[in-house]
Amino acid sequence: MSTAAAKGLEGEAAPSYVGGAEQRLSGIYAQALLDAASRKGDLDETLAELNGLLELVPGSANPFGPFVDNPLATRDVISGVIDRSFQGKSSESVINFLHVLNDHGRLSLLPHIVKAFERLVDQKKGRIAVHVRSATPLDPAARSELEQVLRGALGKEPVLHGSVDPELIGGLVVRVGDRVWDGSLSWQIRRLQDQLMERGNHAIQSGRDRFRSDR
Repeated sequence: MSTAAAKGLEGEAAPSYVGGAEQRLSGIYAQALLDAASRKGDLDETLAELNGLLELVPGSANPFGPFVDNPLATRDVISGVIDRSFQGKSSESVINFLHVLNDHGRLSLLPHIVKAFERLVDQKKGRIAVHVRSATPLDPAARSELEQVLRGALGKEPVLHGSVDPELIGGLVVRVGDRVWDGSLSWQIRRLQDQLMERGNHAIQSGRDRFRSDR
């Protein structure tokens, strides 16, 4: 993706964007990257590279954060950093894309763009992201069984993103987009507690009603 071609993404405007506008911009850049990567046939390779970039600095969502937040780091300085850091290590497509973001002052959007790009790649390849929280790490057999169940239920190839939450006690919490299936033991306990509380409140109210009727 060339710098010249990318200038048409935003025109001449360069104001600060937040919220919905930020998401819209991230989607525009992600779509442009998808088109470029599709022509070269390296969608998954590009996605893997970009995810690798985000993991370069432990504990940081954006490896370019220190440069983006530094008023002394001009775009020319950052451009040199990109070349020195990634030349020969990353594909030309990804390096060019980083330069495009730098030229437009959009490196701060990199994590959002990568997420949007991942969603677009999954859609194009008939995959769907599934976020799974479990009390302990899923073993290969449990993971395979869950994938099979989700494949049949969703009609797409599930891509599992697992995380461990000991507070669940047991079971799973599965999220697909805005939909959540909570099969955790902790949720079942909370539901039982709510039911017992409701029954207790009902019993107290019934006793009060009987007391009033006997007077």
